[in-house]
Amino acid sequence: MATKIRRKTPKRIKIGYSTFKLLPRSKYWGIRHKACGMCEPEQAKICFVSSLKDSEIVNTIIHEMLHGVVYMFDIDFANPKEEERVVRKMANGLHTVFQDNPKFLEWVLQNTKKDE
Repeated sequence: MATKIRRKTPKRIKIGYSTFKLLPRSKYWGIRHKACGMCEPEQAKICFVSSLKDSEIVNTIIHEMLHGVVYMFDIDFANPKEEERVVRKMANGLHTVFQDNPKFLEWVLQNTKKDE
């Protein structure tokens, strides 16, 4: 059986032409903002509560990354509630697909830059 390799949370993520900083925050930050994470695209920041379980941090960062994609690629929603609903469902879906198909994610990573 393979040993689980744990890596630190990345410090940055590139979305479109912008590089967003990934910033860990305290559970008190989360309570104050009533959130597990927050995307601030104008400042190129994604904040997340660092005391969450690993899988919750992954899900939160995927969720906030998708908000970044919405902003960076100018995707229009009827209203903020609709954006939140779609982003939440897509983040949960992607997280599940990645978790359930590690070989697929590995394949994606190995083949993404092959055509360059």
